[in-house]
Amino acid sequence: MEEEEDEIRIDIVSNREGNKGPRNYDVEFEQECGYWLIKMLRGSSSGRQLKRSLFKLSMYKLFYAIPVFIISVIIDNSLRYITEFIVRKDGSTLLELQFGTSILISITAGISLYGIKKWSSLVTNRELLVKFMYILMAFLVLYFILIITTISKLFNTFSDMDWSSDVGVIVLPIYIITAVLLFMCLIAIVYFGLDISFHADNISMGARIAEPEPLPDDTVDLSGITLSHLGLALLAMPLLLFEECREQASYIYMTAERGMRKTIAHRKKMHKKAAKARKSFLNRMTKTMTRFWTDMVGSWKERKKLFEDHTPLAGLTDASEELERDAAAVRLQELIKQREIAEEKARLEREEKERLEKEEREARTMTAKMFKSAWNKLNSAGSFQCKLKTPAVQPAFVEHLRKQAFHVVFVSNPATGGFEIGVCNVRENGEGPWFLARFLSVDETFSAVMKCEDPSTVTTHVKRFALAKVLRINTKA
Repeated sequence: MEEEEDEIRIDIVSNREGNKGPRNYDVEFEQECGYWLIKMLRGSSSGRQLKRSLFKLSMYKLFYAIPVFIISVIIDNSLRYITEFIVRKDGSTLLELQFGTSILISITAGISLYGIKKWSSLVTNRELLVKFMYILMAFLVLYFILIITTISKLFNTFSDMDWSSDVGVIVLPIYIITAVLLFMCLIAIVYFGLDISFHADNISMGARIAEPEPLPDDTVDLSGITLSHLGLALLAMPLLLFEECREQASYIYMTAERGMRKTIAHRKKMHKKAAKARKSFLNRMTKTMTRFWTDMVGSWKERKKLFEDHTPLAGLTDASEELERDAAAVRLQELIKQREIAEEKARLEREEKERLEKEEREARTMTAKMFKSAWNKLNSAGSFQCKLKTPAVQPAFVEHLRKQAFHVVFVSNPATGGFEIGVCNVRENGEGPWFLARFLSVDETFSAVMKCEDPSTVTTHVKRFALAKVLRINTKA
């Protein structure tokens, strides 16, 4: 039994090898998604290892740059009320650093991916490839500095943030994602930067960089090309563009000039043709008959106008009464409209006056306008004058009156010196008589005048002044 199984197994293996032969993975997986990328990056030469390192570094750069750019756009459009993102500290804002690093890194990542696409052309010039790698490493050092600066700015900006507050809850996810992306990109730059530097040194020492597959048809041979050639080409690009623009402008000008000449020649030809037609006998006879007919019709119309009635109301005398009635109706409508406008204006003024009077009646305190009006209407309810040992202090006096439950209506400084203060009582629920007082202090002289709607309440209000607490009265004067 075991011998039969061994024979069957040997037959299966021999049939498999005889029918299929060795497997060709390029043919087998050629149509699979992404297999072109494997073919492009596989290989053990220094050139292919450098190519893989560039590809991985570019992917890490894009994985950092795109999310950070999206986060920065969201912050700029929706979270600008959070001052930590826009307040300048140490020369720039956190938002500016995020925008700058993400845009710069994404641009260089795109350039690196384009270089990988044209790798078959780059490997034709070993010296140029090494110099490109040295330029890339200089950029990596710059990115390292920028990302370190961004990390320190991020930690410094949110060092005092209260993460339990409303703003802190919004910022915390952005803070964590940005920090993770920054550290990830920093590690990738350091790791792959050292790897690229190692492979670039190997290539400069003569390591193998040939492509394992045949070079594609669009490969450009860069042998003998140096960085100075590329620099001169960049400098010559504006001159070439200027020359191309000059040639196009010259062509457009020549085309326009040719068209203008044709138009002028055509118009001259038509003008000569029209002048020749005007000189013909038939044209002259036609003009003469037309002028004769026009003169005849015109003179007939002028004679007809001499016999017409040119009075202003010619033909309308029978409708004069109707017109007068219409005019009277229009004037009546205008008068009615003017009366309605005047009545509406008077009504609004009356309602406004009643509202102001009601507010004054129910007011707890007086305004300066109300104080002046009431002061002119009321009679004096008493006054007094005294000498002071020291001049009164305006701020302390005003604060004392407020503590005594009086409302200070106005405080003024007359041109003669000192100060003048007007006060009134505070009415509970807007009810009760008004009490008014004016105090005048000039040097060491102090005077007061009181007015009240109910004279019986004057004594009560005067006792509440308690002026002895704030004034030093000279009793010997």
